[in-house]
Parts: sequence; C-alpha cells; structure tokens
Amino acid sequence: PEDRDAWQLRFAPGTFRLGDYTGRSDSWDNFAAWYRSLLSDRGELPEAAKMRVQEAVAGVEDTREKIERLYRMLQEDTRYVAIALDIGGWQPHDLPSIYHNRYGDCKDLTILMISMLREAGITAYPALMRTRNEGAVITDFPVNQFNHVLACVPTATDTLWLECTADYTRSGDLHYTREDCHVLLVGDQGGEIVYIPPSPAEENRMTSILRGNVTSQGLLKLQGTVEVTGNQADYTRSKLIYSKADARRDWLCGSFLGRHMPKLELAEYNTRNVEENYDRPLVLEFNGEATHYAAGSASRIFLNPNILNRTSPERVPEAGERTIPVYFNYAYLDQDSLVLELPFGYTLEAGPKPLELATDFGFYKTDYRFEGRTLYYSRTYRLNQKSIPPEQYEDFRQFIAAVSKNDQGKLVFRK
Repeated sequence: PEDRDAWQLRFAPGTFRLGDYTGRSDSWDNFAAWYRSLLSDRGELPEAAKMRVQEAVAGVEDTREKIERLYRMLQEDTRYVAIALDIGGWQPHDLPSIYHNRYGDCKDLTILMISMLREAGITAYPALMRTRNEGAVITDFPVNQFNHVLACVPTATDTLWLECTADYTRSGDLHYTREDCHVLLVGDQGGEIVYIPPSPAEENRMTSILRGNVTSQGLLKLQGTVEVTGNQADYTRSKLIYSKADARRDWLCGSFLGRHMPKLELAEYNTRNVEENYDRPLVLEFNGEATHYAAGSASRIFLNPNILNRTSPERVPEAGERTIPVYFNYAYLDQDSLVLELPFGYTLEAGPKPLELATDFGFYKTDYRFEGRTLYYSRTYRLNQKSIPPEQYEDFRQFIAAVSKNDQGKLVFRK
C-alpha cells in the first residue's frame, strides 16, 4: 500500500489542538504525551469490574494465563461499536461507560483491557498503529499517521500484542494487517516507535490428510482431515462463524475443499476449535465424493493428486523488470498428503518427477510412490517471506513457474 503514491509531500503542524487538548508533533515523545493527555481523565474501573478481575485471576500464578483469562473476559463481555463524535475519533469514552455499556471501538476496548490488566498487577500500554493494509508509518515523521490501537504487554520473555476488537482469537495472535507494522508505544513517560514483525510461515499452517478411492469412470470418494492455524485459521474461522448453514456448505464444497474437485458433494462434515480453544488448530473432518475428478479412457486413468492446493498458471508472475516488492498477506505453510486406491489391474505409467526446490523465499517438495493399487502422495509448499524484493523477483518468478508446472502435472495409470 505504501507504493500507491510514488512521490509525496507531507506537512505537519508544530503544535495542534483537538478539542481542549493541545499537543506538539516535533517528536514522538511529545506526540505520545498528547495522547496520554487524552487518557488522563477517563476515570477508573468500577468496583464491580475490579472484583471480576480479581475473581478471574484468583489462584493463578502464571502471568500468561492471567492475560489469557482477562482477554477471554473482554471477548465474551464486549462487542465492537464505533462512535466517533467530536474528539471521539481519538479519545476513548470514560471507563465506567465502556464497562457498563459493554461496547466500544478499538481505543475504548483497548483502555478497558489495559485497565483490567493493571488491576491484576500486569503492566500494559496502548500502541498506536497504522494497519498494514493502509500503508506504513514514516518513522522519522512524528505526526498522526494512525488508524488503530493495540494493547502492548511486556513480559519477562517476550512482548505480547493484544487485538482488543477480535472476538475469535487467542491473546497474542494478530491479523496479518496488524503484522509487519511500526507502532507508537505510548509509555508512562515518553513514546517509542516499535516494530511488530510478521508471523513465520509455520504459524500460518494448513495440513491435510486425505484418503479415498477413484473409479475408472473418474468418481472420487474421499474422507479427510484438515487443520489450519494462525492467519489461515482466522480466515477459515470467519467463514464458518459468519456464514449461514447453506452458504457455509457451499463455501466448503467450493473455494475451500472443492477448488480442484468438480461437483464435490459432502456427505457430512464436522469442525473443532472454531469458537473455543483458539490455542489449538482449527480442525475440519469430512467425507464426500466428486464426480469427474479423474479422466479416463478404455485403458487409462488420468488424475492430478494435488486435490486441495495447487498453483495455477495464472499465478506465475509476468517476466520483466520490477522496481517495487511483491507483497503477500502473510508467510504460510501448506502440507498435503493423499492415500488413494485405484481399481484393480492398473499400474503407474507416467507422471511428473518428484521435485524439491529450496530458496530463501520459499520451499517446495513433492513425492509419491505406487504400491499394489495404492498411490501415496505428499506435497509441501512454504512461502518464507511476505514480501519479495525486486532483486529476487526473477528468481521468484522462476520458482513459481516451476511449482505451477509440477502442480499441473497428471499421473497416468494404465490397465
């Protein structure tokens, strides 16, 4: 997003005033001081709220568990509503109102969370951010560049970032638009620009284990288990929670499971860890069948073993010089395995060679064997970086081209 405008001329006031609050933008310390002044008269947690906090953490010694309990309390008790009248676009409502009304926007819910943590003896601060989909903060230009706020919780071993508007996520997990960002940490005294790194590929994982059989007419009967974590789980969870039953099934049969299986029909499916246990992988178990999965002739069966994930030719970047990076939402890891039985009497005649590619920005590996009448196939694809710099573009283009060519290859079985 920061590359939408190649040239920019920015201005900032030395001093400014919003409502009754005057500030200076000649340093991040002074800008943070202005923001602290907006929070100075927001009141305290009501006594009822303090009692609930103490009850929630009673007997808990582990700080991380205390944070998780209070974060879950916030998720269960509040909902996101944005009311930004006058200076309300910057200043949160008072704490008693936020607590009693049980709603607020990012700044309201963040100061509520911070106050709950501090009541439990846990240090926390607001962190102003520009979400990644809106661009990047110019770190040496101290002025209002922000559209969101998180809660920052320094711990003995790490720094925990809390997205206080998220209803279905574990404390410390962030949406990809909140990663790879510079934020202004508003401390008790000054302000500091801090970087939130992107999540590694292993945290945004999809793993599938599929078993099935295919007929000589191309009918595939299949059962499988799919696990997703991190940002892959966020997307899947939103589709499962916010869609009605018919739309949910259509999505599963279409873009999630059936992208490469024509006319997939699910006989049944069940899910785990969708609206609970966010620290565990979201799990989907299913069985069904797909007509015309394989193509056949009098003596041959042609099939593509990449049932759930494959790179289409349309995703191969164009050749040519590039001056700006290639951006992805997040790094991720896909791991697929397939055990497929074929009809009696067929042998493997041809297929693409198993392939392994390893680069700084990605990894790809396929392997398979055919024993008796059973095909064993595995595929791993890992994108290590969420952005590819221009100097790596041609190598990346060739990498994706090789992956796509291999993914499109079909196995041929002869009777």
